[in-house]
Amino acid sequence: MDKNPFQNTKASYFDDPEIIKFWVEPNSEENFFKTVVNPDSSIPIRILGGKGTGKTHILRYFSFNSQLLRAKENNQKILNSIMQEQYIGVYIVASGLSVNRFFGRGISEEHWKNIFYYYINLEFIEKVLKKIIVIYEESEISLKFNIPNISSFLFDRECNILELHQMIRKARVDIDKKIAKLSFPGADKTIIENIEPLFDVQDSFYNIIKVVLDSLEEIKNIKVLYIIDEFENFSAEQQKFFNTLLRHPKHIKNIAIRISGRLYANKTIETLDSEEKLLQDSEVRTIYLEDIIEKNFKDFAINLYTSRIKNTLGIDIENIDFRKNFEKSKDANLENVNRITENNKSVSNLEKKYFIKLLNNLNIYHSDKYDVEEIINNISYKENSYIEKINTFLCYQKWSDNLSIFTYEIKEKMKKKDFSLQDVASDKFMWDMIYQLFREYRLSYYYGGFDDIIKVSRNNPRVFLSILNNIFLECSLGTKLNMYTDFIPCKVQNNALLESSLWFWNNFTEDVKDHRAVWAVKELCDFFRKARQSFKPSEKTLISFAYNTNEVSREVNNLIDMAVEHSLLLESSQQRRDNSTSELKRQLRIHPLLSIKWELPISVGGTPVFTKDEVEALFLKKEEEWEIYSSERIKQLNPPFEKKKRNIKAKKIVSNDTSILDLNWD
Repeated sequence: MDKNPFQNTKASYFDDPEIIKFWVEPNSEENFFKTVVNPDSSIPIRILGGKGTGKTHILRYFSFNSQLLRAKENNQKILNSIMQEQYIGVYIVASGLSVNRFFGRGISEEHWKNIFYYYINLEFIEKVLKKIIVIYEESEISLKFNIPNISSFLFDRECNILELHQMIRKARVDIDKKIAKLSFPGADKTIIENIEPLFDVQDSFYNIIKVVLDSLEEIKNIKVLYIIDEFENFSAEQQKFFNTLLRHPKHIKNIAIRISGRLYANKTIETLDSEEKLLQDSEVRTIYLEDIIEKNFKDFAINLYTSRIKNTLGIDIENIDFRKNFEKSKDANLENVNRITENNKSVSNLEKKYFIKLLNNLNIYHSDKYDVEEIINNISYKENSYIEKINTFLCYQKWSDNLSIFTYEIKEKMKKKDFSLQDVASDKFMWDMIYQLFREYRLSYYYGGFDDIIKVSRNNPRVFLSILNNIFLECSLGTKLNMYTDFIPCKVQNNALLESSLWFWNNFTEDVKDHRAVWAVKELCDFFRKARQSFKPSEKTLISFAYNTNEVSREVNNLIDMAVEHSLLLESSQQRRDNSTSELKRQLRIHPLLSIKWELPISVGGTPVFTKDEVEALFLKKEEEWEIYSSERIKQLNPPFEKKKRNIKAKKIVSNDTSILDLNWD
């Protein structure tokens, strides 16, 4: 198929009809509009989400342009539709206001602030008036009557809505032109300094919009819902103005404000009120999109997949379980284990790569104690190469014990088909051992299957669509497979996932202002990979760490926050309690999509606790110190297994429900 349903992963590339066409309810279990946008709420709301969580699509879907299109689709007048929905969505994008214009060029900071406050008020008023005019013109209702009481706040005379709109627009455009002229050499800065406001900014848009609505019988009880997107693009000083609006809402039955942005959008909680700050929960409520989407992400992803195909290609696949078309990573990886086993049946023990490594280590550290070839023969099990591999791991676990006696016990147990020792080790380290086995035999460790795709997408629609886009490209350009009907091998999915992982790393790190946070995450992933490749991994599926926030500096905590706000690290909702001190630790993990790039697990297992010195060396980019600390930890996982200075183990979980010989390993 030539047309790719998944190539557009950003709502900003959609036109208004496509916003409606490709809309999928993020949470089918509850009314998303009432839960998140919630125009009835008297408390202002901030809607925050990481890059790609669908903020723009969601907010544009509830904007006036979308309301207008939905009314047309339902053969309704927009006035009737607005009366049913009980709100007018006024969508304003910070980048569209070019907010970085309001500084410098010889104009004082104080004067720029006043111009900005006035300009935003003009913008807020103009946007609403324009929409009211559209509503009434479509309904053929005249607006050529004077607005009572408007002169209390504006001008020196009465006027109608059409005249008011023209006056407000003219004033706003006048500021645009004057700011533009300042860009020319030798520009007269008095063109900005001499701007005379049409109204007192303290009266603000709140009062003017209220007077306008009161003059319109048809919509006097409708709520104007201001939706301000990309809040992170406003400076800290500019955000103070909006924080003040949130702190002092007026006419709450008619006007509501919703602020939206990235997780790092809020630069300050200060307001224009002297020493007063915007208080969370009592003065503003913050909603995190990931928390809402997480509740039902798998179903949302399925609906997103089917909607894209149906609306792009006209193919209705709602009754087809497409998830079965994605080969599971478990099946593909176990098939490769069996392939290694078959090839190794004709190979001597001393030629098997995992035994060669063990033999070398035994010769270096234990040649004076044991008959090393006897140890190798004791742990040999030609029927299954994985069991032989896990047996080498058991030897490393018992490195300081008598390996001759220990491996003889293994040999005798295996004769009786008793694999309890291997089962215990496999419960924690099976996939790490399979990963190592594939590295030794130069085979790819595959990620794939619908469940893996959901895990690495981590409640992020753009990440999910990026993966589907890359799978589509792999199918159509490389293998000529039909993504919707053919069985998609793990190899194809794995290539697509790797492309998405590389894209994620490049795309999600570009906005991080302090590169130390990026460096720390990279070093962390490198450390986890070295631990996974070690002879004796100590933690189950190691992709997380914990630390005491009270021990490290504010600078370090801020850098970690930065990594979390850019979705490079994910924070556990539950803190980990230190086994030795009972103190609560902050627990973080790398984003699972980064696991593909670094060949790591995608699920969290054991979590080591990093010391104050380790965390500060890592996040303050003390390269030499971090190299020493991380190397010391890795040395403890490789022969001769130097004793740890601090040993905090994750709780051991043992399950003997599944035998090592069962090919349906979990």
